[in-house]
Amino acid sequence: MSNINQLTDSEIKLWREIYKLAEDYFAIQAWKFMEEVDIFGVRCPESGNDYFISIMGSLGESFALSAYEGIHALDRFWNIQDHEGSIDPSYILTIPHIMISLDEPGIIEPEQWGIMKKADVNTNKESIPVFRKIIPGFFPQIPDINNLKDIKYILPQTIKEGDKPAYFPSVLLMINERTGKILSLI
Repeated sequence: MSNINQLTDSEIKLWREIYKLAEDYFAIQAWKFMEEVDIFGVRCPESGNDYFISIMGSLGESFALSAYEGIHALDRFWNIQDHEGSIDPSYILTIPHIMISLDEPGIIEPEQWGIMKKADVNTNKESIPVFRKIIPGFFPQIPDINNLKDIKYILPQTIKEGDKPAYFPSVLLMINERTGKILSLI
């Protein structure tokens, strides 16, 4: 992420769009009919990156969306689910993903506040969308421009999936065993 004071007009416009999409996503309250394990896949056409989306909040504790980057991240997510309660909570920081959470203003980092101010985001709310990029071995950080472009595609697809009460069985994947590449999402 570039310095907040060095954001270009196009980056500020993109942040403004992303915040609007995040507000639209949180407005549908997908956690009311989806659980964290109701995973679905999104392929971003511009980057070619595959993300596996997990909706959190069905227990009413915290509301977030995690976009796990690639099949190996998805495998690590399932590892957490398979060993629930026996894995250190910090294990999540070993999984590359983008998290969009709804946070109280008092816990939002100054850098996020600076971006919101530049993007003219309404911060007079009980909770505000916050964006974090989790890279194993590093502290969570602000997503970079490439992540933002992926988020701009992920959020509308998630709204499309999350705006309809339905049961989503586990995602079925066709994977090339030799290369490990996803052939199709079903």
